[in-house]
Amino acid sequence: MQRVTTIAVLLALAGTPLHAQPTKPADGTPAQPETRPAATPEAKPAPVQSPDAIAALQATSEAVKDGFSAQVSAYAEGSLAASFSRSEGLWVQNALGEPGQWKVRYTGGGTVALKNDTLDFDALWSHDRVAWLDHANKTYSVEPLKGGRGGETFQLFNGAFAQLEPLSRGFADELANADLEMREPAEIEGIPCNVVAITSRKGSDPVLWFLSREDHLPRRCEIVLPGQDLIKSLRVDLTQVNAGAAGLSEASWELKAPADYAQKISRQFQERIERPAGPTGRVPAPNAGAAPDWEVADSEGALISPGALRGKVSVLYFWGTWSPACKKALPVLQAFAEDYKDKPVELVSLAFREGSPDAVVRAAREEGQTWRQVPAADEVVKTLGIRVAPSFVVLGPQGELLLRSGRPKGEDYEALFSEIREITDRTLAQPEPAADGKKSAEGPGSKGPGEHIAPAAVTPAGRGGMPTRRKGG
Repeated sequence: MQRVTTIAVLLALAGTPLHAQPTKPADGTPAQPETRPAATPEAKPAPVQSPDAIAALQATSEAVKDGFSAQVSAYAEGSLAASFSRSEGLWVQNALGEPGQWKVRYTGGGTVALKNDTLDFDALWSHDRVAWLDHANKTYSVEPLKGGRGGETFQLFNGAFAQLEPLSRGFADELANADLEMREPAEIEGIPCNVVAITSRKGSDPVLWFLSREDHLPRRCEIVLPGQDLIKSLRVDLTQVNAGAAGLSEASWELKAPADYAQKISRQFQERIERPAGPTGRVPAPNAGAAPDWEVADSEGALISPGALRGKVSVLYFWGTWSPACKKALPVLQAFAEDYKDKPVELVSLAFREGSPDAVVRAAREEGQTWRQVPAADEVVKTLGIRVAPSFVVLGPQGELLLRSGRPKGEDYEALFSEIREITDRTLAQPEPAADGKKSAEGPGSKGPGEHIAPAAVTPAGRGGMPTRRKGG
């Protein structure tokens, strides 16, 4: 990520010809090789560090010592910026501690240079390795932390990590060895920030860290390339920042691949890694019958399940604040919600791979999602085998699965929702089944077509006519 200045260094032994041989004394005795004192290694100069810069980095290290999460966006600035890779996603790091406890997870998506298709990724770094899921190629890889790797997906997410890695270590190496300079203060999105320039080695471009004066949390990390017009800088912006362990769970540090993903594990880790378990349930093909059972709470605490959604067509939108592809689907979703708001159709957003539930709901409202929100749907995602964001599931009035789709080819959400609208309209036009009050001949445990196991103790007494679990049931 840093510009490298190449310098040709020529060394010569002063006063000694390159191939000179020792001269033979006049008396004929053998010449003795010249003895020279051993060279003393040149002492490494002490880093030049501003006291104010040290204090600013130490304050940030203290602020993130119990954990940190943020939405990040990594991109280039300049006339050729559009042709460079760009990634967005959720960055989570655990509490600062011993080197063996160090972990970072970055989940998101983005586009690689000169290509428009979005690639999703999920990467987990620890003290000796990096593991990642490449959903486009259906691979699960584990490699040493230091080492050469290729592939578009790896390059996509590793750019942000290369810049933000010092934050995950509390700037320990930089405080000990790097030159630190305090620059003029700046504002990032209206937030006053101290600006610290870190130069890790001579001849490299300094990395600028924009640290909030109020909470000391980072808002931007930037490498400025002086004299460059095509690419002026490499940036990582941080928003929705959260310090501490709130919202971080054990699941934040588990990276499991679906059973059908190929494994590419470096030999040194093969004996220590067990094959990740696959999803707990497989969704039938569209129109094949009932959907797997699941249950989850929405942002207001009401329970949602296929049984609770009966009596209407339900469109489930699986998304993440970390996924740039979801932003492309949003206008089509908003149009669908508006067109069907007076019909027995419900649109539900289910977020996964997130941190703070409150931050998820806030982000959803800010971008115009006016419908029902589930901020933590990771268990539902596992049950249904959802792999990418956005993904869509359509359920019929009896809980039957009408459609399941991942990201459409070419990210053509208009075409996908044209199909969803057609399915919705056709389903709404069908007559409702007779309400004779009789149970299915196969009983409540039937899994036949059009049937679904409703959760126990559910009654239609919840908010807005939505069923909730009966207390004491």
